Amino acid sequence: HIPAWRLVAPSTHSASAWDVRRVRFLTAGGELVPGRTPGCCAIHSGAANARFAPECAFAEGAGVWSGRHGREPAFYIGVECKSPQEVLAVQLIQGRAPNIADEVFVEAQLPGGEWVR
Repeated sequence: HIPAWRLVAPSTHSASAWDVRRVRFLTAGGELVPGRTPGCCAIHSGAANARFAPECAFAEGAGVWSGRHGREPAFYIGVECKSPQEVLAVQLIQGRAPNIADEVFVEAQLPGGEWVR
């Protein structure tokens, strides 16, 4: 079981933003939702501003996460929990072009901090 999971987009059509309307990290017990699942918080590469926070992508109709890449050249959004989680599936709904990605990967963080696909 892994404590942190994320979706990674190496690039987008615009190269400057990745818009995610909805993301779901699903376990046998249900969806991991930052702020609602005890001990879990959102992680992300960066956001345009507070109006486009990553939490927007974890709720229906809450808006959009308008992601920006940070120190890493890629965009990412995910969830980190204090207790290990077994994610069985991930669902993604992107925004509109050009802030979309053609290629997206699921990554898990190993206990040493390394991310693996």
